[in-house]
Amino acid sequence: MHNGMLLSLNFGITNYYLLCCRVTNVNIIERHFSRLWTECQNCAKTMHDKVNCSARDCPIYYMREKVRGDLREAHSALERFGVPSW
Repeated sequence: MHNGMLLSLNFGITNYYLLCCRVTNVNIIERHFSRLWTECQNCAKTMHDKVNCSARDCPIYYMREKVRGDLREAHSALERFGVPSW
C-alpha cells in the first residue's frame, strides 16, 4: 500500500472517530438538558407552556442554564465538521 494512501485512510478514520465522539457528546448533553427541563416543567406544573422560573435559589435552574451553555458549545464543535456527504 502506498504511504500517502495509508495516511489518507488514517486521516479519514480519525475524522470519523472524532465526528462520532462529537455526536455522542451532543446526544449525552441533550439528554441531560431534557431531563433538567422536564424537572423544571414538573416543578412549574406545566408541561406545554413556557417555564418561567422565579426561584432564584433553584439549583435545577442554574444547572439547566449551565448545561444549555455546554450544549451550545457542543453544537458549535459539531458544526465545525460541516454537513456530512453520505
